[in-house]
Amino acid sequence: MKSRKLTKAALHNAISEDGTVLPKLTSSICNMNYLVRVKNQLEYCPKMNEIKNLECLNPPKKEILLFII
Repeated sequence: MKSRKLTKAALHNAISEDGTVLPKLTSSICNMNYLVRVKNQLEYCPKMNEIKNLECLNPPKKEILLFII
């Protein structure tokens, strides 16, 4: 049986599919050591179900947003 080397991208995808929110693959913090530590739960990364999107209580008017863009 041949052993395959685990790549950074494959490990990043596997952890992300588990619902963990990771930094971008190209981020300087996102190296193999960091990913292994996240996988072994030695580093904290939030799960998707832990993140909440809050409503904006006082949203700006559409005209203001269009002016900014």
